Amino acid sequence: MEGRRLLPVVTLAVLSCTLTALRADSKLTSSTVLRALEKVSAPLWRPTHAEVRKAYGSDLTDSRLTVAADLLGPVSRDALEHRFEWTIASESPQFVVLRAMPRDKAEALFVGPIELTLSRATGDIDDLRFCDLPVTVADRKEQHSPIRLVSNVRVDQVAAESGISPELNQVLEKWQKSTASIQNLKLSFERYRYDRAFNLETRAVGRFVFVAPNTGMYRIQPAPIPVGTESKIIGTDGQRFTLRTDAPESLVWDGMSVTVADDKYRTLQTLEVPRQDAGIQRVVGSWDNVWAGITQPQVALPCVVDVNVKDLKERFQLSVLRADEQHVVLQCLPAEPSARRQLSEMMVIIDPQTHLTKATKFVGPSGDLEIVHVFLYEQINQPEVAQKTWAPELGDYRRMEMPPPAPPAE
Repeated sequence: MEGRRLLPVVTLAVLSCTLTALRADSKLTSSTVLRALEKVSAPLWRPTHAEVRKAYGSDLTDSRLTVAADLLGPVSRDALEHRFEWTIASESPQFVVLRAMPRDKAEALFVGPIELTLSRATGDIDDLRFCDLPVTVADRKEQHSPIRLVSNVRVDQVAAESGISPELNQVLEKWQKSTASIQNLKLSFERYRYDRAFNLETRAVGRFVFVAPNTGMYRIQPAPIPVGTESKIIGTDGQRFTLRTDAPESLVWDGMSVTVADDKYRTLQTLEVPRQDAGIQRVVGSWDNVWAGITQPQVALPCVVDVNVKDLKERFQLSVLRADEQHVVLQCLPAEPSARRQLSEMMVIIDPQTHLTKATKFVGPSGDLEIVHVFLYEQINQPEVAQKTWAPELGDYRRMEMPPPAPPAE
């Protein structure tokens, strides 16, 4: 068919091995099934995000686009077993269903479990399903689809409803009310940073403190990574990400200025915070001023305190991707140029019981950089937090000159 790439024909030798491996009378393990898939997928190529998005719909997150593309292209059994925990969910004379849970903590939060249905006759993927998204499979009208089954799968429109529904409004209102009640807060977090341009994953642990209206601290330290630990993330080139710890850094706000401290080299810079006005973007800072993104703790770490639903609705297209007893997953896609210049997607996981933010993910404008925070709340509205005993001791740090703020764009 014109305009469509055809899959190369699998050799008879490979197909023969696959048929033997997945015979209905053979005892299967997830490893043997993945080995068969590795052989069948060897001649294939990895589909693009655009191809997967066309098949699944525009509401599929970047994280899931990447996972779907990785699974539907050529795969390596070893890489799949390193990245996911696999179990055989069910078997029938025609199919084997594998269930995969990402081993990476951040990927598990924002992607969730996946089911692959493989044909015993071919060893190939017959269905790919994200377990919290209802999907329907259309008849396969073309056996040589460039992305195989994914081109015949569509997300049920009810499953990823866009627009501001009454249910979504209720979630947003409770979230805003809950975060607005926070006068002071101390929490710890894990931070995962994925740089797809350089196949690099960095990890940090940290602490965030907020005292209304604009005092606080954001401090990260290298995450403890046991010797021999490898990243669970595989790049588009099939290579495993390099795993490193993040450099220590601190941001401290006193209401009048923000101090940026390099804890590794023990240097600091201080910037006077400009007077706030209606023009300051509250969700993810302001593109016009590079320093506006760190003028307040609630801007440097968005969507945790002082959430402004009106601002979110104006700047983003909002939808609830998942809602159950443990998580409400909110997707925010930029709806105006200023937001698109800063990020391509924002996701927030909200606790449906407390309506506090459990985790956030920000994807850069090019899609190459993802930053995930996973939160653990320690103290909320406690007098000792308001007394600011948490402030780090920076007296022996060497002060550096701070470059002047950039002027607003015309």
